[in-house]
Amino acid sequence: MPARRMVMAGLLLALAGCAAPGDMTAEEREAVASWRRSVSMAIAAKRYFPRDPSRVLSQMSGTTTIRFLVGERGAIYTPRIERGSGETLFDAAALTIVLSAAPLPPPPPVLLRDKPYTELILPIAFELRQP
Repeated sequence: MPARRMVMAGLLLALAGCAAPGDMTAEEREAVASWRRSVSMAIAAKRYFPRDPSRVLSQMSGTTTIRFLVGERGAIYTPRIERGSGETLFDAAALTIVLSAAPLPPPPPVLLRDKPYTELILPIAFELRQP
């Protein structure tokens, strides 16, 4: 049987409720962009395609959007499914992927101006492909 692999797209992080880009200096914008790349890499390193040998997936691809808080030391708080994929295995795997990446790199100070955390929204896409 040909090997299967998982493609994970959508590691674009949306920052919710943080300083507007116009309120940031060039250095702060670069610090945020660098942090976002670091967070994406940390989460991508934990990715996997979920399997359950006791049942057949209802679909072979889907995207789950996760919303969570990142504390000033990189801890992950209150992860939740913002938008489900329609496949419970994908939704559970997306939560597991995010939680297993903790602690994340600490957010830059510009994202912590008003509170000791920042909020992220992360779409995690799953797709089975034949090599």
